[in-house]
Amino acid sequence: MPEYRGRGVYRSLVSKRARDAVDFGAQYLQVDALPTSRPILERLEFLYPVDDDAVRVEGGKGRIRC
Repeated sequence: MPEYRGRGVYRSLVSKRARDAVDFGAQYLQVDALPTSRPILERLEFLYPVDDDAVRVEGGKGRIRC
């Protein structure tokens, strides 16, 4: 839906879901998304797996900034 691009809808949705997950006690979040979402997710400080079998997490815990 091109008319909604650039308005922050996806970022707001991911941020809200992250806050909800933290409120429910989650320590880590996983997002299944298209490669086009990567810049947004990186700005939200999501980390990407090194490969399909291993995930590197800084400092031993995931970081979520909401």
